[in-house]
Amino acid sequence: MQALLFLSTRSFANGVRRALTSGRRIFTLIFALAYYGFLVFRPMSSGSGAFSRAAYTTKPLPANVVDCALFAFYSALSVLLMMSVVTPRGGFRQSDVDVLFPTPVSPRVVMFFRMFRDYIFTLLTPFILLMFGGRASWAAVQGFLGGTQGYGVMVSRAGAGAWFLMSFSWVCVGYGVSFFINRSDLQADRNKKIINALLFVLIVGTGIYFVLNLRSDLSWDTVMNCAQSPAVRTVLFSATAATWMVVGALNNDAALILAGTSILVGVSAFGIYLANSQLPFMYDQASVKGFGSAEQRVMRRNNDIYGLMAQQARNGKVKVGWVSKWIGKLRPSGASALVWKEVLLQLRGARFLYFLFGPVQLFMTLSPVFILSDDASSHQMMVAGRMIIVMQGVGVLMITLNSAISGFTELLKRVEFQKPLPFRPAGTVFWEVASKCIPNLLFSGISLIAILVLKSVLWDYAIASFIFVLGLSLLVSSTVFLVTIAFPDAGDASQRGFRGILIMLGMVILGLPGVGLFAALLILFNLNPILAAIPSGGVCIAVTMVVCYVSGSMYDSYNPSE
Repeated sequence: MQALLFLSTRSFANGVRRALTSGRRIFTLIFALAYYGFLVFRPMSSGSGAFSRAAYTTKPLPANVVDCALFAFYSALSVLLMMSVVTPRGGFRQSDVDVLFPTPVSPRVVMFFRMFRDYIFTLLTPFILLMFGGRASWAAVQGFLGGTQGYGVMVSRAGAGAWFLMSFSWVCVGYGVSFFINRSDLQADRNKKIINALLFVLIVGTGIYFVLNLRSDLSWDTVMNCAQSPAVRTVLFSATAATWMVVGALNNDAALILAGTSILVGVSAFGIYLANSQLPFMYDQASVKGFGSAEQRVMRRNNDIYGLMAQQARNGKVKVGWVSKWIGKLRPSGASALVWKEVLLQLRGARFLYFLFGPVQLFMTLSPVFILSDDASSHQMMVAGRMIIVMQGVGVLMITLNSAISGFTELLKRVEFQKPLPFRPAGTVFWEVASKCIPNLLFSGISLIAILVLKSVLWDYAIASFIFVLGLSLLVSSTVFLVTIAFPDAGDASQRGFRGILIMLGMVILGLPGVGLFAALLILFNLNPILAAIPSGGVCIAVTMVVCYVSGSMYDSYNPSE
């Protein structure tokens, strides 16, 4: 154990030391610390005001509201942890295979040490989110759930204890399931597909259950009844157990505390038993992944999705679909050839945009349509229409960001081939930016048609959403390219981190005029959604043209060898 602690601390110290070896890395580190420090300490400076005092003067909410609020919070964390159980655990590298494995340290000790290390990092997830809000976030939680200082302290302590047990149970289950389905045999591959399908059915089925019930009665009472239904509580059993622990502590109900604790401890014991039973396969899996996935790890770290898919295709794990075969037979010319090239690459190398993110965007966008009943009031239709626009905006960020980040990484690798083409730099950049919006354009069009067919009364919101998200998608894609061409070294960890921060800031700064204008025209001036979307989308397109012009000059002078 002492050797493992030395290895971990030395690796961390070497990582910090490496971050201070160049001025560029130091600048990136200072910028990142200053940015996150601003997020953390700015709310803390105002957390002692009236909002913080309100946390201790508000009357406690009804028991069923507290129960549903706690269950919703733990359900969100539980779903995130549930989705990660199929990912390989351990984080073994080539150096571990060469140095750590031949040592006389017991494999069981290595597994439990890494399990505990992952558990520590998992614990930080909700606290980091609360830390960004400072004392105001804690005050909001306490003020929402309770009224007196003792009540709020009890909520914090009981909630933290429930989270400690719930996160530990999912870490144990994650290790056990990961070792069980990542072995090098056909049965393990079959088990992995079964577990993936089961998780998909459980998560999507729960969402459909809520949608169908809200369609019959759109009210908070329906939401709380669905959250308290035995089916939902059984599927999200870990969130149910954590909620029981907190509610039991608040009501001095020892039986409820014991029931929740027993469930989480039992799940943890099952995960440890499963992981321990698969212990003989741990080093074999680590050796295969340590050497076989070293190149894949570098590609994944550099967001080189197309290179990763090309390697899987060479290993026979990816097949060409009939759609990509049909598109590959086309012979476009001019600027349309750039769009054709990108669509072909997406269908062959980034299928997750179409098979994963596309259905998710459709589900989010169409959820208000299915929830809205036939005899809904005008106010409910307005709320549903605005929810469609919000969900479409979330889909833009989800799909366009992934498409642009991976696509522009591939573009910079092919710059010596593409720059001699007879196109102006700004024109090349614009068409490359526009081609990254094809998946979002496709699914936004499907959403538009579906809304017109299923709920034609929302036609104006559907058209407005399509117009606005088209401009917003172009803006997001152009922002990603501007930051990528400014910091093109994907192999430098400092530039990768700095690039991610600047993409987020750039989207906020450049998107503020268009999004702010749309929100003002739609909400403050209560303008028709189509009339509000046209100028707002035009502003986003105008900003995109300016960004493409600036990026074009940088692309023209870009030399990958420098």
